[in-house]
Amino acid sequence: MTNGPANGTERARGRLIGESGNFTGRTFPLDKERIVAGRDPAACDVVLPQPFISKTHAAFESDESGRTTVLDLGSKFGTFVNGERVTERVLLGGDRIGLGPDGLVAFRYAAGQTAGTPSADTSAADITTLVDRAEVEGTRTLHVERSRELRIGRAPDNDIVLNAASVSRHHAKLALDGSSGATLLDVGSTNGTYVNGELLREPRRIEPDDLVFVGGFLFKVDGQTIRQIDLSESRICAIGLSKQIKGEPVIDDISLAVLPGEFVGLMGPSGCGKSTLMDALDGLQPAPVGSVFLGDLDLYRNFNSVRRSIGHVPQHDILHDDLSVGRTLLYAARLRLPETATPTAKRVAVAKVLELVNLQHKVSTAFKNLSGGEQKRLSIAIELLTEPNFLFLDEPTSPLDPETTEDLMARFRKLADMGRTVVMITHKFEMFSSMDSVGFLAKGGRLAFFGPPRAALQYFGCTEPADIFRRMHHEPPEKLAKRYQTSPQYQTYVQRRVRQSALMHAPQNRTAAAAAPAKSSLFAQLKIWWTLTQRFAEIKLKDRRNTLLLLLQSPLVAFILVKISGTVAADGKTVAKTMFISAVIAVWFGANNAIREIVAELPIYKRERRFSLPIGPYVLSKFAVLSTIGAVQSFLFVFIVTKFGLLEAGDFSILWTILFVTTLGGISMGLFFSAVVNSTEKAVSILPLILIPQLLLSGFLTPIGNVYVNLKADKPASAAAYDRYVERGKPPDMEPIEKRDGLGAGQLLTTVVLARWSLDALLSVASLDNEATRDRVAEGVSVPAYASVLNGESASAIERAYKLGTVEDLAIIAAFSLALLPLTMWSLKRHDVL
Repeated sequence: MTNGPANGTERARGRLIGESGNFTGRTFPLDKERIVAGRDPAACDVVLPQPFISKTHAAFESDESGRTTVLDLGSKFGTFVNGERVTERVLLGGDRIGLGPDGLVAFRYAAGQTAGTPSADTSAADITTLVDRAEVEGTRTLHVERSRELRIGRAPDNDIVLNAASVSRHHAKLALDGSSGATLLDVGSTNGTYVNGELLREPRRIEPDDLVFVGGFLFKVDGQTIRQIDLSESRICAIGLSKQIKGEPVIDDISLAVLPGEFVGLMGPSGCGKSTLMDALDGLQPAPVGSVFLGDLDLYRNFNSVRRSIGHVPQHDILHDDLSVGRTLLYAARLRLPETATPTAKRVAVAKVLELVNLQHKVSTAFKNLSGGEQKRLSIAIELLTEPNFLFLDEPTSPLDPETTEDLMARFRKLADMGRTVVMITHKFEMFSSMDSVGFLAKGGRLAFFGPPRAALQYFGCTEPADIFRRMHHEPPEKLAKRYQTSPQYQTYVQRRVRQSALMHAPQNRTAAAAAPAKSSLFAQLKIWWTLTQRFAEIKLKDRRNTLLLLLQSPLVAFILVKISGTVAADGKTVAKTMFISAVIAVWFGANNAIREIVAELPIYKRERRFSLPIGPYVLSKFAVLSTIGAVQSFLFVFIVTKFGLLEAGDFSILWTILFVTTLGGISMGLFFSAVVNSTEKAVSILPLILIPQLLLSGFLTPIGNVYVNLKADKPASAAAYDRYVERGKPPDMEPIEKRDGLGAGQLLTTVVLARWSLDALLSVASLDNEATRDRVAEGVSVPAYASVLNGESASAIERAYKLGTVEDLAIIAAFSLALLPLTMWSLKRHDVL
């Protein structure tokens, strides 16, 4: 380092500008020769509390010339400059310094200037340091002096670096071509780029009034000027929200505005519309009348572009019971964070939220073994993974004791202090005064008050919060609403806030649909499928008792069949009976395995679907794991029945294939009906309705088509042969032929009965090597390939006919299974909100 400036003039030292988390926008002057950054408050000038930051992580040394050098102090996860890991590096203006895994905690270095001298020519790459605070709430303005193409993304090598989990490493490109305008292009981002709520699918010209949404960041582009609107600094403005159910108002003409970083409580008697109002505010269930804005962004029309900025914690903490805290969060991170996020970054994100909700010591504990408060904190942690700007909580403290409630309320207060807007429904008054605003709803969804807690007590003339409910109980809802709307408090806490947002739109019927969410690439969907498959498999393995019961069903049923049928297949009748039972059992295996799987976790599915969980990978992950279980069940069943001679052991592989494919069909049916119903009780009640047609319409109890039996020869006779006998006028007592009626018109129904095709395939296999079995089987069951026998063809032709029949039957079952999977996905799609 030099001892002084080369030109003899003194140059001011540089500064660091925070670009991540709570440090975004904060300036850290490098006003000493050595500034240390790290986790230890006693040893560091810049204290970074993240667990992956070393106690003394990095140092910034400045000399009198203003030159700054960054030095890594032996940190575990490293120090990065412009994405490159370094041990020592002289910094230049605009350099991006990252500390921790992948440079997760990020700063931009702004070089000092020679005293009394204006800034030198600024590099175009330094665009993210050219930020001036505007007067408009939550905005930053950037001006680019010349035409150029700007890269936007999370990686340090972008021109505009947006350090958020919802932004891909390389997200979009913005081409500025002078005063004439700009062109925007998405470059394969995970979460998509939106313009005015529409997903960007091709390059688009950007007009000055267009709203551009990249991850959690909103922009307006006018010529060479880019204005970033920070949603975390945007208010929630609701105007004229109304909703009716069966003609009765649930919420009635509610307007209010929640300021950035406020902690707001919604209160009122049961059934007054609190949950409906909150679902309207967060876009989960849009109000048919009225509008909600985040800053100047219409929430309902842009929901899919902002959904990752909104966290919703449901009232009931429905998560997978057997997964541990750590595994639950890790799977959530793999599903919610961009596919470009590295495994290390996802683990770091999990560590951050664990620390935030104080569950580090419970990382290996199963969800079902957590206390009520811990379960709620885990549910909140899942939403915090994507660092949402707005957090909505539906009665998070309702089942909890006072001490736990107070602890959670303190955490909600802390989240708001960290810059998030927190809105919660509550019936409790612990830390009532710690909220920034409270909203009281009267029956019929009418707003009785909205404003600061102290103002609420004054307005109702109460000294304790609980007294407010008593006052409201003795006054008609219409009168409560009217009195508040004509009060000075309404002018101050509602109308003035709404006016300040400059969004006084008239309430309107919601007719425009929100833009569709960005579709994941095939590779991304495969990764999601693999994650869901791993999670479902882990859940099954941890639920040892139920999984073991599923697997034990197979040998148990097989031994029962052996017991009632005997140990030797004496004739074709026994073979037919065994195969009939086997076909029905295979359908039962699959349907019973799957019938509860979707409906039992429907609330979990709906929660994950809000984050654009693809339906296809979800359904196929269920199918994959259940198919593995079905394969084991089919193997054990066939092994036992062949071992005891009910079926010929030489046909093991083909018998297993037929029963396994039949089980897959049962799984598809089970998943379909599980997606159709809305409770596990209804799902279980449908199971007999699946099995009864397999029993009655498979062709065993009653032939599918008419069957003619030559009683004298004890062999089947064709219809043509019977007709010839009638034409010749032969007395029936010489060669008696009996006609056994089939299902008639009901024959059409058998086309969708899995057991019909499975039984047909099994009997074809049994008839290949045993002529006596062919006759016995075909006497009571319609087997299409048996026509070859009656026509007197060669043995090889008969064998080919039976083999072809088996392949055709398997193809029909497989087609049936594949057709049901899209229907299952369609049924799940019905649950989508937007």
